[in-house]
Amino acid sequence: MIKFRSPLLKSFPTPKTGINYALRFVLVLFVLSSISAIVVSVYLRVFDKNGSGFLLYWIHDNFYLLIKGYTYYLYYPTCIFAWSVLFIFFVLWLISYLTNLTAIRPVHMMLIKDAIRHIKWNPIVTFFFKGFHKSHFKQSIFKTVLDHERKMELNRLISCSPKKMNKVIAPTVVRLTQLHTKILTLTRSSHEDHLNAYSFQFQTILYLHFQLQHNKKQLKKLIKELLHDNKTQQAMYSSIIYGKDSDLTESLFSLANLVKDLELVTELIQNDATDQEMLKKLFHSVNTRSALLAKGIKQLEHVNMRNTKKEMYNSIDLFEMLPAENKDAQLAGQLTMGLALHASMLTDTPQLALTTLEFFEFLSFQLHLIPQQINNEKISRLYYYTKENPGPDAYKLCADLNRTQFEHIENQWKNSFMNNDKLVASSVFDLNKHQVSSLYQAVGTAYNQ
Repeated sequence: MIKFRSPLLKSFPTPKTGINYALRFVLVLFVLSSISAIVVSVYLRVFDKNGSGFLLYWIHDNFYLLIKGYTYYLYYPTCIFAWSVLFIFFVLWLISYLTNLTAIRPVHMMLIKDAIRHIKWNPIVTFFFKGFHKSHFKQSIFKTVLDHERKMELNRLISCSPKKMNKVIAPTVVRLTQLHTKILTLTRSSHEDHLNAYSFQFQTILYLHFQLQHNKKQLKKLIKELLHDNKTQQAMYSSIIYGKDSDLTESLFSLANLVKDLELVTELIQNDATDQEMLKKLFHSVNTRSALLAKGIKQLEHVNMRNTKKEMYNSIDLFEMLPAENKDAQLAGQLTMGLALHASMLTDTPQLALTTLEFFEFLSFQLHLIPQQINNEKISRLYYYTKENPGPDAYKLCADLNRTQFEHIENQWKNSFMNNDKLVASSVFDLNKHQVSSLYQAVGTAYNQ
């Protein structure tokens, strides 16, 4: 049951009416005062019925008394119930109009939740969403509820142990992501909508790859299902690849090249990562980006320590490689970190993702050292590139990947002749445990050995 004052309700956008609530209150007060003044003037017979008040009294006698007779006196006293209900609805509407509080929205939310949770209702949801294309407010309610449900299922997926994961969670995540991306890429969708849709899809592929990497049959099936809607995929690619950073296609940080690398990842997953040439290509791309990040960090550190002139920041190569639009740069950051995680899983090298994660941390640290008075579009791009990146999930995935690797090595050591303090001491693994523990702590999770 959704509470009336729940955080989800508070996150709903307000209708764009073009007037503020203070003006609404004044407007309602003016209308009610005018009606009250007219009623009082007629009751006290302030105006001369043969002069200036003729029209007013004529309306009273020919319309008001007629309506009152047929809707009140004719059905009295049963009509009192009907008028009471109408009065209550009017008061509720008035409160909603003046305060934006509503008793209908929770019911609306529950209906949307039920509709998106049942696969048979999904086409109806899409149909109604298309029908509300002129109502920004109703579209926003759909998007907010759908995004909330998708995130809840993603959290269940990422927090669930791969060994204990049931057959329902992953397909539900795929279906909700499909529905969300389809809705975001419908007609009249903006470039930002396409970026969000691709981000959601990419996030789902990453989580599926991590949780189902040992169940390749189900992983292939779900990714194929997620990407099967060619119309939705084409809408996203057209906006992203041929978007505003098309002049940066030579850069490894352009969305066009990042998207191509993700297509490479999906192909590798489908063929069980057996194509060595494709693996080398992906590994090279991720390594080269890491090297460029390291170079950018070094240049930024040099400028921060030796010179604070605005002109000096223009000499940093990394600024020129990022997409020009801030939202594009933000997605590029997510894809850079995500591709490093994919490459780590495909090549069984967790250090690759950990290195990229540390470079993002160093980059964010150096950005905070830039004086506030020095601000330009290029620096803004880098801020968005590192905004909310790496996120909590990146830390958790890095921790899980590193933990799996060192526990595997530790188990091999325990079952070998090397299990001797004179040869290899158990304290050798303490550094790995400390590193994994610090990654878990970054997301507020305890490391249970």
